[in-house]
Order: sequence, then C-alpha cells, then structure tokens
Amino acid sequence: MDCIKEKKFLFWKWKQVEHNYKMHRISKFMKCSDTFHVEYKCSTCGASYIKKFVEQDDLILAGIPIETLQKVDDWNWHYCDVGKI
Repeated sequence: MDCIKEKKFLFWKWKQVEHNYKMHRISKFMKCSDTFHVEYKCSTCGASYIKKFVEQDDLILAGIPIETLQKVDDWNWHYCDVGKI
C-alpha cells in the first residue's frame, strides 16, 4: 500500500499509516435532520471513514454551496469531486 510509510530514527524503524483523506459524499440520516454525515475517502488507497453529526456551518467553510446543502436529504446525496477518486 502506498499509504504505509517506513519511518526511522537512529537505529529504530517503524511503519506509519498516512492517508490522504478527501471529502467524498455528504448525506443526512433523516430528511428533517439539521446535521449531516460526511464520508471521506483516501485518494491513494481508497480507505474511508464517516464523520457524523457535522454542522452546516462546517460544510460551508469547507466550500460546499448552501444551495447544494439544501438539496441533500436521506435519499439525495451529494458527491464531492474534490478528490476525483
């Protein structure tokens, strides 16, 4: 895997995982929810994790337009093309 890097200091060696996570998908748990679920994917290896209960203000600061966030609900997701995975 490309995300596993070998580090060393003097005579010690260890492996460390360094993912390059990009925002992949924004969704809601329920249509009436005020918060969002954001899925992140590593652009190198494809590993993913979900951050739940993200406020709308945090997504606006990340560059997602308000009009897009108003369209997101439990059936309509928004796929971010930031990472182009």
